[in-house]
Amino acid sequence: MSIPKLTGETADILEKLETDGFAVMQGVMPSDQIGAVRDSITQTVEKHSSTPPPNGVVTGLLRHDLSMASYLTHPRFMGMMTGLFGEHFKISFITGLVNNAGVKRGPMHADWPYNQNAAARVNTPYPDVVMTMVTMWMLSDYTIDNGGTHLIPGSHKRDYAPRFGSNYEPIRTYKDEVQLQGKAGDVGIFDARTWHATAENTTSDPRIGVLIRYCPWWLNLKPLCPGSRERAMIVEDNSDGLTAKVEPIPLSVFETLPENIKPLLAHMVDESS
Repeated sequence: MSIPKLTGETADILEKLETDGFAVMQGVMPSDQIGAVRDSITQTVEKHSSTPPPNGVVTGLLRHDLSMASYLTHPRFMGMMTGLFGEHFKISFITGLVNNAGVKRGPMHADWPYNQNAAARVNTPYPDVVMTMVTMWMLSDYTIDNGGTHLIPGSHKRDYAPRFGSNYEPIRTYKDEVQLQGKAGDVGIFDARTWHATAENTTSDPRIGVLIRYCPWWLNLKPLCPGSRERAMIVEDNSDGLTAKVEPIPLSVFETLPENIKPLLAHMVDESS
């Protein structure tokens, strides 16, 4: 299949991703659908979060909540991902996030597979290749006050990322950082290499979103999978607690998904369930 020449919004977003490392696609989710999805994600995170308050995180979101399933192959994204990765690509993470009042600023970092604190990572200096594109679906407004993610424009072109912790990069501000802002229904998009950090939520309201990460077909996701030999050898044998994990999707859930979504998630399925 030949890849068509990209024009209009898709071309503009790809150009911004190339120069700045991030962009915002406006008005992706219809306004009359946002509330139901937001309520569903909020309830799921409250029930299943793997982190204590005020943070709320649910990895492997489809195991518990299918409210975002119909958006995984949104037509405004499929052309863009084809332009980035070619004809074949897949989803590596689907994560529900609720940053409640009181969330503090986090350390600046790049996302997997570039996160230099993780045992399973691309070592620096890493090549100028897009291996993961992060899409942040805003289910509430993202503002400076409620914790719109900190980003450093152009940092995706660096061949290294910060390491953080007691012996590495402290939590601090950067003179060239900006914050990701948008309205509920918008989608923030950034290259996983782009340096970014959790921002402080100084309001009384939660900042709610879903992260969906896309990657090329050839990227090895086994080190993320609990129970896989590669995770055992690379991650667990090195006593590493910072390499992200992606829980498998039960076969019973996978079989209920629309057919056009299944190719993006087939690698996540737990065939024994």
